[in-house]
Amino acid sequence: MSRVSKRGKTPMAENRFRRMLDKSRGATTFIAPGSRFEGKISSDDNVLVCGEVAGDCDIKAALTLAEGSRWEGNIRATNAIIGGELVGEVQTEGQIEIAATARIKGTVSGGTVAIAEGAVLEGEVRISSGEAAKVFTDKRSRD
Repeated sequence: MSRVSKRGKTPMAENRFRRMLDKSRGATTFIAPGSRFEGKISSDDNVLVCGEVAGDCDIKAALTLAEGSRWEGNIRATNAIIGGELVGEVQTEGQIEIAATARIKGTVSGGTVAIAEGAVLEGEVRISSGEAAKVFTDKRSRD
């Protein structure tokens, strides 16, 4: 049984406007708060970073950089959610969602980009789909 959107038309899993956060559940690689990883990360599965990373990555799934996390280096992933601090570049084939808690110094390149009000981005945004970046207000509680 699939859940249907509030409008009652499109199954939630198929809605292309669904928040990335809803689509990226089930991270299989986890870097915990208080942990620091240095080097290159390669993965075919979702990655959730709550600690610190210094290095680059190539992820064939979704990368989530959680609130309070920090990444120095370049991120290449299928999709990405940035909620922490990033110094470097994030490049995706698909979607990039930048949360209100994000602090980015670098370049953001993706198929589509959504930026929450309150996010800080010091750099350049490149969108390959030709669509403008979407701006949204995050209404979710952070608990």
